[in-house]
Amino acid sequence: LHRDGGCSFPGCTTRRHVDAHHVQHWADGGATRLDNLVLLCRHHHRLVHEGGFSVEQLPGGEKRFCDPEGVMLVHGPDARFCGNVLALLETHWLARREIGPATLVTQWRGERMDLSMAIDGLMRRDSG
Repeated sequence: LHRDGGCSFPGCTTRRHVDAHHVQHWADGGATRLDNLVLLCRHHHRLVHEGGFSVEQLPGGEKRFCDPEGVMLVHGPDARFCGNVLALLETHWLARREIGPATLVTQWRGERMDLSMAIDGLMRRDSG
């Protein structure tokens, strides 16, 4: 817990109810040693075991996560801004990034969702 701080999955902020995951599974000869373990919340632990996601521990201790297609997942935003709006605004100001009403404008125009199309898309994703 001291090393990982909570779930190691990119972007996850869960710190409680985390499990130690064997990077190389113990059934495949993976040792129960710190350099072969990463903390994962129960949701992400299931994704790694049953959802096709993978994790590997690099020699420097960094963890690399990949989605079911093998594409590496990028790590989430810098945690030092979590709950600290002033620090985020100052960092953006120093980098000359303006945050205003048009920063994240949605492309949605109020039309109704096509439920059958959404369900079809999810079914195709799950069937692989």
